[in-house]
Amino acid sequence: MGKRFLGLILFVCFFSNAQEGTFSPYSFYGIGVNTFKGTVENRSMAGISTLSDSIHVNLRNPAAYADLEYTTFTGGMTYNTITLDNGSIQDKNTITTVDYFAVGIPMDKLSVGFGLKPFSSVGYDIIEDIDQGQRNFEGRGGMNDVYLSAGYELTDRLNVGATASYKFGDIENRTVIFQENIQFASREFNNTDLSSFNVNLGAQYDLTINDKYDLRTSLSYRPGFEVGVENTKNLAVVTFANDGSEVVVNDQSSSLIDTSIEMPTRLGLGLGIGQERKWGIALEYTYESEPDLDNMPFNNRDDVSYQNTSSLKLGGYLVPRFNDPQKYYNRINYRLGFRYDQLALNIGGEQVEEYGISFGIGLPAGRIFTNANLGMEYGIRGNVSDNLVEEEFLSLFLSFSFNDVWFQDRKFN
Repeated sequence: MGKRFLGLILFVCFFSNAQEGTFSPYSFYGIGVNTFKGTVENRSMAGISTLSDSIHVNLRNPAAYADLEYTTFTGGMTYNTITLDNGSIQDKNTITTVDYFAVGIPMDKLSVGFGLKPFSSVGYDIIEDIDQGQRNFEGRGGMNDVYLSAGYELTDRLNVGATASYKFGDIENRTVIFQENIQFASREFNNTDLSSFNVNLGAQYDLTINDKYDLRTSLSYRPGFEVGVENTKNLAVVTFANDGSEVVVNDQSSSLIDTSIEMPTRLGLGLGIGQERKWGIALEYTYESEPDLDNMPFNNRDDVSYQNTSSLKLGGYLVPRFNDPQKYYNRINYRLGFRYDQLALNIGGEQVEEYGISFGIGLPAGRIFTNANLGMEYGIRGNVSDNLVEEEFLSLFLSFSFNDVWFQDRKFN
């Protein structure tokens, strides 16, 4: 049913109440789509986390906090435009989101950070034709992530780090069934509260080659974790007024048994090479185990399953001359990246895949390395040739990174 379900979509998309919204039919399944791919600096290099530096917060690997030399505050936002195509119908939508806020504070060998970022987003409006009628699906919501991180410079070459996260949110799903020649429609409304606590671990190891090139290896690990699920269901008989407003004729609410779902273990490996403040390039591979989402109460379908996933990213940057006193364009950080991702979602025997190419620039904008970061990503999720909905998206993102010096002893002559 999954191919037919997606193939009969008419697309109207909603703003999600998660930190990063979405309008994707794939967000119907599970807890939605994973919408956080890193800071603007990460995303401009396909989301790689290996190439961290001293003036930007890196939210992909907590060990990177140990690289910070300046207290940093950053926030990012995205303008998304997406075209959805099922082979016969196309629709285009746009959405603007505030993505994340983060603070990083270096204190000698130890650095700490905290902030808020999205974890998943739900946003869809789907119309499915059924025998002598129509079924409408609407959904919105998602999960956010409040976190506290620490990175420590264990040796001159080795950084380690950990992040403790509390994830929370809710998903609202509404289904209305219309039948021909029947005055009233039936409506089912599910409200699902989600909450969880988990940890992420990271490490980075540096080497110098020929006293010229910096070689870095990185490791990130997130153990699998449970997400608590509390669901309330409301069933109703409804009709619609002339102005389109919904009128409830009769309804009944009930609370389902609280349960949980299992999120996957994730392992990331990275290898990068470059010269500090000049250039760098890195390759990253990420593996995730199969999630267990069977206890989600409203969106399980017979031909939909979940499986192990992997992703591959290649990205880098170039700064012609970071301290050029005359030519501003030489101090700009130029970034580029390519990525391939598998989604855990398998519909009718076809695993959903995603491709992306991104680039961006970092613009010096003030004192002590404060900068603005602009980026763009073009990508495709799903494929019409696989009897899936194809999402072609273009994302424009912007962030500001404000830097200052804290926790240094004052000296007086």
